[in-house]
Order: sequence, then structure tokens, then C-alpha cells
Amino acid sequence: MKVNLKNSRLSFILTVFNVLLLMLSLLIRIRDIKINVFEHHILYAALNTSYIFMIMFLIEILRYVKEKTSVITSLITYACLQVLNLINNFFRDFSFAKQSTLSIGILTIVIVIYLTIETFKIKSSLIAIPYRLFALSLLSVIIIELIAVAAVASNAEDKVTDYLDILKLLTPLSILYIVKKANSLISETR
Repeated sequence: MKVNLKNSRLSFILTVFNVLLLMLSLLIRIRDIKINVFEHHILYAALNTSYIFMIMFLIEILRYVKEKTSVITSLITYACLQVLNLINNFFRDFSFAKQSTLSIGILTIVIVIYLTIETFKIKSSLIAIPYRLFALSLLSVIIIELIAVAAVASNAEDKVTDYLDILKLLTPLSILYIVKKANSLISETR
């Protein structure tokens, strides 16, 4: 995906779509609305596929401004982990998927910490703060969820984490900020 105004607008629309899907998913969980397994898989696939495409655009922005390879690699690693997570969730009823869920969760924590550290190496002043906000939003959601799960009794855990999932809106909103800054960057270089 090349970085230009057309793809930037497309990424903006995709991010808004992702926010709407995330809000729908949160509403379904918080209101305890019953949907069948097929509808759940469609919603989950659309939500995560749009998120992965947004991450791919973020990678291209970093390439566009010629950032360090380590910064780009951290985001590529995170995107690959999201693909693995998507695949794992489709097979979560099988025993191998249940066993790998914990591993993916631990790997996510490690990679998000790595990504957060790498975003502080971004040289481009126009996009450095938005990328840091993105990484810090990922990290803060993980930390808050870990604290909440540890602090709450297991029978109330699901409802608490349902409400905490509202924090996951921070991530696509920070991506909207990156896309906005990318539009400025593209306009400057025209």
C-alpha cells in the first residue's frame, strides 16, 4: 500500500469503520446481546482484518519517512502477531488453540513493550508523537487489563473486562491521529 492522499483517505475510512465495529462489538458484550457463532466470527474477522490493514498502512508511513529498520521491524512483528491471533481465535475450540492463547498473550505483552521502546527512536518529528501515543495506548490497555484481572474475583472478571474493552478505542483513535499527521506529511512533500 503506497503512501499517498488516496490511500491515506482510504486508511482513514478503514479506521473509522474499525472504530464503529469495535463499538458494536463492545455493545454486544456489555449489553449481553446474543449472536450466533457465525455472526461472531464475521464481526471478529472484519474487526481484526481492518485493524491489520491499518497497521500495514502505519508500516508504510514509517517506510515513507525512511525510519530506522528496527522501528519498522517492531511494527511488522506486531502486525504478524495480530495475524496469528486472528487465526488462533478462529480455531479456539480446538485444544492446540486453547494452549497457544496464553503464549500469544505473553508474546503480545513482550512485543508491545518492544514496539513502545522503538517508537521513541522515531526521528520524524511530525509523526513521532502520534506513533508513541499509539504504542502507549496499546501498552496502557494491556497493563490496565492485567491489573483488573488480578484485582477482580474470577466470577466478575468477564463483566469488568467487557467495560475495560472500551479502552481499546484508544488504539484506533491514535491511528486516526497518525493518519491525520500522514496527510500533513504527504501534503508537505507534494
